[in-house]
Formats: sequence, C-alpha cells, structure tokens
Amino acid sequence: MTERGKNLLALAVGVIVSWMIAEVFLSLFFSQDIRVMGDKIRLRANYEMEIVNHGMPGVEDVIHHAKNSLGFRGPNPPAEDFDKKFKILTIGGSTTETYYISDGETWPDLVADELNAAFNNSIWLNNAGLDGHSTFGHRILLEDYVLQQIQPQLQGEKPDLALFFIGANDVGRKDLRDRLVINPTFEHDDFSWGVWLKAQLNKIADHSEVVSVTMNLLRNMRHRGAGLAHDHVDLTKLPQEDKPLDEKIVAEQLQRHAPFHRDYQKRVVELIELSRANGIEPVMMTQPALFGCGVDPVTGVDLATLKQGPIDGCLKWRILDGYNDVVRRVGKQHHVLVIDLAQQLPHSSGVFYDWYHFNREGSRQVAQIVTRQLQPLVGRLMARRQSEKP
Repeated sequence: MTERGKNLLALAVGVIVSWMIAEVFLSLFFSQDIRVMGDKIRLRANYEMEIVNHGMPGVEDVIHHAKNSLGFRGPNPPAEDFDKKFKILTIGGSTTETYYISDGETWPDLVADELNAAFNNSIWLNNAGLDGHSTFGHRILLEDYVLQQIQPQLQGEKPDLALFFIGANDVGRKDLRDRLVINPTFEHDDFSWGVWLKAQLNKIADHSEVVSVTMNLLRNMRHRGAGLAHDHVDLTKLPQEDKPLDEKIVAEQLQRHAPFHRDYQKRVVELIELSRANGIEPVMMTQPALFGCGVDPVTGVDLATLKQGPIDGCLKWRILDGYNDVVRRVGKQHHVLVIDLAQQLPHSSGVFYDWYHFNREGSRQVAQIVTRQLQPLVGRLMARRQSEKP
C-alpha cells in the first residue's frame, strides 16, 4: 500500500472510531434529552425538573416542570375506572407545552381544573405539547406514539378529544413542504435530490445519536431565528420602522405564503381525518402573538411599526393570521370547533413574555377562553357517549 493509501486508511479508521465514540457518549449523557430522532418521537417519562427563570417577566423565579409515565404533563392514567373518564389531549408546540409555567398553572392544567369542576371530576386531561413541533410532528405524535406505542399505558383506551393548538411552527416551512414528497398520504409533484437527501438523513437520524443531535441543534437555530425561542422581549428597547412598508412589498410577502397555505391546509385536514378515523373528536385553536397591528396597552409601544427582520410587526401578524385563516376555513368545512384564540387574546405584553409564549396571566386568560368554548362540546360528547352505552 502506498503512503497516500495508508494515510487515507488511517483517516477513515479515525473518523469511524471518533463517530463510534461520539455515538456512545451522546447515548449515555444526552439521549434522554433528545425527544425527536429523525421523524420518530422519543419521550422521557417519569421525571421532574426545576428551571431557573433568568429575567422573563410574569413567570415564577423557579419553575417546576414534571413529566408523567407517558412523557406528557399532567396526571398519570388512573389505575381504576379509566374507561369512565372523558379523556382529552392538548397537542401543539411550545405554546401548548408551556415549558416556563409551573405544573398546575399551565393553561391545560387550568382547563382541566375548570372542566372537572363542571363535570364532577370525570375529566382526564394530559398536555402532549412538544416545544418546536409543527402539524407534521403532531401527526407523528398522534399516529405513532399515542395510537400505537402507549396504548398499554392507556389501558387500551384512546383520547375522546384532541385539542390542536397550531400555527406558529408551520409559517413558511419549506422543509415541511419537502416532507410531503415522502408522505404517501398526499400527491405532490415537487421532487429534488435535496428532498431525497433530507429523507435519507431522517432515516439515519432514527438510529444515530450524532445525526439526531445535529439535526435538533439546527432546528433550535431555526426556531431562534424565527423568534420562536424563549427570549424575553422588551418592547421599549426595540427599533421602529421609520415609515409604513410599501404596499407592493406587503402584497409580495403575503403572496409568497400562498403555496405554504395549501400544504398547511392538507396537514390540518389530515389531523382531522386521522382523529375522527380513530374515534377522537378534533378541536382546533388558532395562534395568537404579541406582535400585531395596534398598540401594546401596557407600554404604549406601537406594535405595528416594530422591526421584525425585513418586515414590521403588522405584516408579521398578517402573515401569521393567514395560517389562522386556513384553520378557520378548514374548521368550517369539516364541522370542527375552532377556538379562535388569535382573535380573542389581546396583543399585550401583559400576557406574553416574548412574541409567542404566555406568562402566568396569559395562561390564565387562555384557559378562560378555551374552557368557555370547549365546555359545551365536552358536555354533548359525554352525553352522547352515555346514551350509546348498552
């Protein structure tokens, strides 16, 4: 073997050994913290943590956050009479998981308390929110995890109702459009070798800690760049646009999202159809935000002209609300209850600690809105279930 060949062989062996060491190291020390491997859900169950608040207003100094035996927030399935409980799952991203709100004070916890008070403690509600998850991830969670992996822990039962809080993590997601190519549910004409490569990386990530950690780091970077990370926003210190955006720019920006709306609609319909095919009643919630087209009632700052990258706050809201319009339209077409939180929760720094995430007061207000609109439907579904019993 030539000297060059020996060097290449040594390099290849070194890379393989280093990769193997990295796989073992990540598996031992980081595996339990990785909740998505490729397109697979892997949730850590039965643990508690205390999170120190570093300057976010409206939340506790130390947040208590626990996961139950299913890897969700909320009570474990009761050992007895679980079949008699009306079972609800809240499914969404970070605004559902509410990572920085303590157990008992999250909006799903407060909704559960109110419903149990109204229906004689007959409600079992779990928070299945996952930070960063989109509608694509919600389908995987429901289909692969809830309906398959954890059925024994659910004593063979399925949720009676799934409350989907969606929107923020789907805005402008080209990677979600790409995934439709490899999703046999949809017919899709787009194809590229880049799409094929992403699909292969996801398959590798299902079995590789190194690839999985790398992909999760890239996702976190994307979320931070989109303003979806948990970072306190001080409105009084942010720059303002000098003048309104040109109407041509506004129209172009809104039109750019039309293809994403079409694919988003397909994913929302798929969630509805998958739920109903398994005897689960879907309910949709639209996504509110701090940015908007008015004035923050707390600070008096004009939210409309706040700089949001190359656009302003009002346009950013119009873009997000375009995705909310998709949910409103699909809900009407498929006779699904839509809790239009985007129209009912104020654009106010009194309820948000950053652009998307609720503080304790925001969580309380969200719970009030959700309970008020959800309670009649829960009552009807419980009555129907009772009448269908032999």
